[in-house]
Amino acid sequence: MWRDKSQALHIIAGVSLLTIPFIGVHVLFIVCFLGIFGSIIAGNWLISDEKRRGAVYLLVSASVLFGTVLLSNTVYSMGIATRALPLFVAGASLGVVTFGDFILNILIKESYAKKPKLGKVSTSMIFLGVSISIILVMSEWIIKFTNTHISIDMMIFLSTLGGISASLFGSITPRYMYNLTVPIGSAMVMWLFFDVGYSVPSQHLAMVFLLALGLGYLAHRMRIADLTALFSATLIGVLVISFGNIWWFLLVLLFFVVGGGFTKYKYSVKEELGVAEASGGVRGYTNVFSNTLPVLAVAVMYRIFPDMDYALFCAFVGGLSCAIADTLASEIGETSSSPPRLITNLKTVKVGTDGGITFLGEVASLFGSLLMGVVASLFLVAGYVGVEVEWVEVMVVSVMCGMFGSNIDSLLGATMQRRRKIGNSGVNLLATTLSTVLGLVIAVL
Repeated sequence: MWRDKSQALHIIAGVSLLTIPFIGVHVLFIVCFLGIFGSIIAGNWLISDEKRRGAVYLLVSASVLFGTVLLSNTVYSMGIATRALPLFVAGASLGVVTFGDFILNILIKESYAKKPKLGKVSTSMIFLGVSISIILVMSEWIIKFTNTHISIDMMIFLSTLGGISASLFGSITPRYMYNLTVPIGSAMVMWLFFDVGYSVPSQHLAMVFLLALGLGYLAHRMRIADLTALFSATLIGVLVISFGNIWWFLLVLLFFVVGGGFTKYKYSVKEELGVAEASGGVRGYTNVFSNTLPVLAVAVMYRIFPDMDYALFCAFVGGLSCAIADTLASEIGETSSSPPRLITNLKTVKVGTDGGITFLGEVASLFGSLLMGVVASLFLVAGYVGVEVEWVEVMVVSVMCGMFGSNIDSLLGATMQRRRKIGNSGVNLLATTLSTVLGLVIAVL
């Protein structure tokens, strides 16, 4: 019974979004805020029930987004911000969890509130396509009636990023949180890249999207990546190719392929030692983002600051060299016949101890650094990366950043991670960020 009511509410909420161009955003914000207040006054039964809590979260999301539109427009009018949150972005992201959710609920027969809403690849792929379409249509509707001028390429670019982001958040968060994380998360991603102001031709974007999604799906089928990693890698792929080019993305792909392959290297041995990656070595979104967010930022800056292209490419290689060097140092070093030593005092420790290093791991780290440097240099010499810089400099950057980042990762593991001040993904993110910065510094100097 509740399912039928839920579907009806989704349609009503979706249709009400179509009035956005004709009703002031102040009115929308007040209506949503009053809805939240009324829900709370009605009693705890509404917000304590797992199934019905989603309705309250939808109102919260709408209030946050419409409130951000108002606030950011005020800040923009003061000359503090570059661009306000566009109303079409707020409306389109809410359309995903109304119209999109209506379609998704037809496909999902059962509800498990503590599990992610998108748990199957088939359902997730359909939702991805539906999300992109809904964002595009809703954006066009709001833009048309608000006299906003946005190029069709930009609309398709933002719709693609929004759809991928919505699918990613939908595959991560519990179902009862879905109405909160999906619209706000996808809206923030679209706002960020709308503010950047760069887009790619639609035909090029279509090929880029299919390539990135296809490779992500292949990694999922090969049990290298789970569903969250599929969508996060797709997002990273689309952005790196769009702001860099296909050859920049192939360097990212090199890390994923080599890192994923060596994760399964002597996996049974690592299982016996209790140091093997969980879930058979399948990687998730935290691993993807912690190793690639810094280099993604560099790829975006490559388009914003074209005069620094050579330095930014070196930073890009430096960050990826750290990621691949650290992965190989861990996955190969853990199989060493010699016991690891703690990097801070060189005392012998158990295999798998945070901050432990081995000679074999250091050799593997050097190999990873050289591999990334050689491949990047080959692309550079062939003229594929669109940057003019000496290949020798790229090799130096790759080796220095790879070895530096791998050992900084161990140092952070021996200090901050062992004291529970930061997790493994945080350590990876810090090490990759520092190595990216080091690559930039070396190139500039």
